Amino acid sequence: MKSITKKRIIILTIVIVLIAALFPFRNDLRDGGTAVYEPITKIYRVDDMYRFYAEKDKPIGFTVGKVVYIFGNKVYDSSRVVYDDRINGQNAKQ
Repeated sequence: MKSITKKRIIILTIVIVLIAALFPFRNDLRDGGTAVYEPITKIYRVDDMYRFYAEKDKPIGFTVGKVVYIFGNKVYDSSRVVYDDRINGQNAKQ
């Protein structure tokens, strides 16, 4: 009787640890506001981007959106560059 209860406790503990290993931790990058969500197991990664964007050392705008990776392969990408006239002046898109 005691061995069955002990086995159940061990199995329950293993299941809880495996589920906990899938919950992501948030890492904030210093690139304008990007947050990277990634669990300990590195199975997936979600980048919530708000990144400063520049071309040839000239500020243009921000890259915003979400990118999802599973096993290192990009499966979803909604990132885009948002041009900011406050940075570039009136002729930002020329």
